[in-house]
Amino acid sequence: MQNILVIGAHFDDSELGCGGTMAKLASEGKNVYKLTLTDNVTNFEQMNIHVDMESSRLDSAKACKEMRVKEITDFDMIKCNALVYTTEIMQKVAMCAVEVVAEYASKWTNGIFDIVKQDDSKATYYKRRTPADGEIKTFSQEANILHNFIRAQTHPYPGTYISTKKGKLYILSSSVLENVKTGENPGTIFAKTENGGILVAAGNNSVIEILRVKKENRPSMWASQIIPDDNLPINIFDVFV
Repeated sequence: MQNILVIGAHFDDSELGCGGTMAKLASEGKNVYKLTLTDNVTNFEQMNIHVDMESSRLDSAKACKEMRVKEITDFDMIKCNALVYTTEIMQKVAMCAVEVVAEYASKWTNGIFDIVKQDDSKATYYKRRTPADGEIKTFSQEANILHNFIRAQTHPYPGTYISTKKGKLYILSSSVLENVKTGENPGTIFAKTENGGILVAAGNNSVIEILRVKKENRPSMWASQIIPDDNLPINIFDVFV
């Protein structure tokens, strides 16, 4: 196999996932190509994570030069917030991992390993994530930022939640209503939707639709079930769940 294509959702996924293998194959004269699907733009205010496309491109180019990997860039990338995260997708990724292991299992059982020592001096570190990292304390961020935060924490991770007067309310799924604006204060539930969701005011007059929620130690439910119609508008943190 002379040509190898490595595909990642974000600019650093390929290097973090198999950078050593990419560099090794390139050093052996293989044609290794890197393809990144999204623009990598990220803005998570709660965790103070801000990533722009231009710096991501530059860092990726430096990494590819170091590994002697060719980067494919002449195509239109998907916006990072257009990705969909689901358990089904993760299961497909897991199956791919099983197939890779099966391909190399015969070598490994015979004690044959392709070992590339990691250069620890180039390693970076980040704190361990805890369930508390999933808490939304304010809806002052724009709807797309809140939506991305919710889907980044969803199952199988502990999940996004808000603290209400009666305990935690986990937010399992949401969507962004691009063409809907509101003058309500951020965090205000001002309407229900036909598909079982609730509309919540977010930053810059944007609107996020919360679809599925879950009380602690209870089954999931439609968000519209947590409040009676005659209680609108109401602040989401004042909901009795």
